Amino acid sequence: MLFIVMFRFFKQQFLPAFAVALLFVVHPIHTEVVANAKSLDEILGMLGILISIWGFQRFYEKRQIFWFPVALMGFLFALFSKESAVVGIALAPMILYFGSSDFKLKQSIVIVASMTLLFGIFYMARENAIGWYLKTYQNDPNILDNIISMTKKDPSKAGGSYDLNLLLPTVVYLMGYYVFKLFFPFVLSSDYSYSVVQVKTWTDWEFILSLILLSGLIVMLVRQIKSKHPLSAGIWWFLIAYSIVSNLFITIGVSFAERLMFLPSAGWCLAIVGIALYFSKNPPQESKQSGWMNMFKSQPILLGMTLIFALPFMMKSIQRNKDWINLETLVKKDLSEFPNSTHLNFYWGNYLSGSEYAEGKSPQQIIPALQEALGAFRKSLAIHPDLPAEGFNSLGKTFSEIKRLASGTPNAYTDSALFYYKKAYEKNPKNAAFVNNIGTIYSELGRLQSNRSFLDSAYRYFYIAYQSDTTSPVFKGNIGVVFRSMGDRPNALNWLYRSYYSDTLAISASWTCKMIEGTYREMNNLQEADRWAFKAQQTEQLRQSRR
Repeated sequence: MLFIVMFRFFKQQFLPAFAVALLFVVHPIHTEVVANAKSLDEILGMLGILISIWGFQRFYEKRQIFWFPVALMGFLFALFSKESAVVGIALAPMILYFGSSDFKLKQSIVIVASMTLLFGIFYMARENAIGWYLKTYQNDPNILDNIISMTKKDPSKAGGSYDLNLLLPTVVYLMGYYVFKLFFPFVLSSDYSYSVVQVKTWTDWEFILSLILLSGLIVMLVRQIKSKHPLSAGIWWFLIAYSIVSNLFITIGVSFAERLMFLPSAGWCLAIVGIALYFSKNPPQESKQSGWMNMFKSQPILLGMTLIFALPFMMKSIQRNKDWINLETLVKKDLSEFPNSTHLNFYWGNYLSGSEYAEGKSPQQIIPALQEALGAFRKSLAIHPDLPAEGFNSLGKTFSEIKRLASGTPNAYTDSALFYYKKAYEKNPKNAAFVNNIGTIYSELGRLQSNRSFLDSAYRYFYIAYQSDTTSPVFKGNIGVVFRSMGDRPNALNWLYRSYYSDTLAISASWTCKMIEGTYREMNNLQEADRWAFKAQQTEQLRQSRR
């Protein structure tokens, strides 16, 4: 689609359109979008915008009304793929203006008005679907996700104003960093959290270089605005597409991410081809009759400049795709390039302490990995004394697992687990799993020490988790276990039954059956105990067969 749009933009010339599409295809900064399942929204959003531009091109070429709704449907497709596709409202008329000698202002107004109407329809649908969620739960981005939050006058408060002496230099610096990555994408990362990128001031050299770059782009645009040169079109494409993710007009979830360059990078590719054409003094028109080789030879500067970028980019893309083969390989590689990234250290600790890593391994293999995970979490906290709620929860889980698996582990590990579980709960009190983990620690302490106050605390936290999600068999089962530890077997059986019958194929189902069996044995009801022991075996076999 990019080639088709560019082919019409360059008035049926193959080589420039092919060069733009080739540079876009092989650019290494796109590996995150292609390899990461989450980024399908980027691909579909750009596809919809390109369909929209193509439809408008066909409409104004052929004057056939059929192509106008095709263009509008493409834009609507883009919006429902990713809302940042709203920049298509400016991209479409811009490309038509630069690619046509007779495109009029009146035509731009028709396009912008039609696309704006569609955006209004999308926005109403969005508000109807998730508006309540955005108003209730959406907060400022975490400082570690988006350093722009550090430029607020009071970062501890939600909302509030920004310090322009920090915001503007930081935004300009980030734009310059993106342009640098587009030209030199040879050190890439799946994460650019603190301290890979940092807040800048007016005197930082990174800001000054970025400002010089931005000023140069603006001067070039002013000088070339009437010539309708492809170089100007490429710069406009980049700036328009970049504006929505720049954090200048709206604050988004991250300060810097390679996936955010998917759409803007098409403008960079167009600008590179524009530079080559700028230095090709009056390049001859292509002629299909002259043959492919002669056509390539007719524009040596364009061909040479394209190959200078395309060949190393292609090799880097192939290499980078190997990094994305799995989480372990990706985080290891990126951590070697950016060892002071808060998130990458956290991700590494999260991976080593997770169930995926532990599957099929013995405790002797898992314990060293958990100790390494602790080191990664501590390094993350040393870089910035904060973690997202999930990070504190993972850190608490790591302490808890080491205590469970390694005999002779100090009781301080249990205290640390409880401390970090509570930190996670404080940061996100709406997460039922976090509060459930606190209850698990208290339940274990109460069972081992026969301490009723610990059991009361366990019940309180488990019940909060249950109120957050009354469908979870785990939360019901945990309440049942607490009642069993208290000696209240009727209530224990009541909650354990509710847990089992809420989902008889849940991962916890066979465990629940064993808890019911144990409770009946304590009541000397051996017949029921044996029945539930058999049911536990059946449940596990059935669950395994369903897997």
